[in-house]
Amino acid sequence: MPTVAEAGLPSYDVGSWWGLVAPAGTPREIIQRAESVAVAYLREASTGARFLEMALEPGELGADAFQQYIASEKNKLADIVKRAGLQAE
Repeated sequence: MPTVAEAGLPSYDVGSWWGLVAPAGTPREIIQRAESVAVAYLREASTGARFLEMALEPGELGADAFQQYIASEKNKLADIVKRAGLQAE
């Protein structure tokens, strides 16, 4: 079986990710508190071990960086959908 690049998609880069989001307009102090708790949890040794058991790699993006990442993924996937001529049913 050919690799994705060998199949004609040399710049293919798609993965899955999870993150915490909040409704628009959530006060900044609430966002910062949730981020602080989530980061503390991710830094616990037992959390890292659990992630590794599931073949997952925990990462820490602050709220602003995660918002930018979501926007870039949305743009990338929108371009793929458009170029493929896909439409929602």
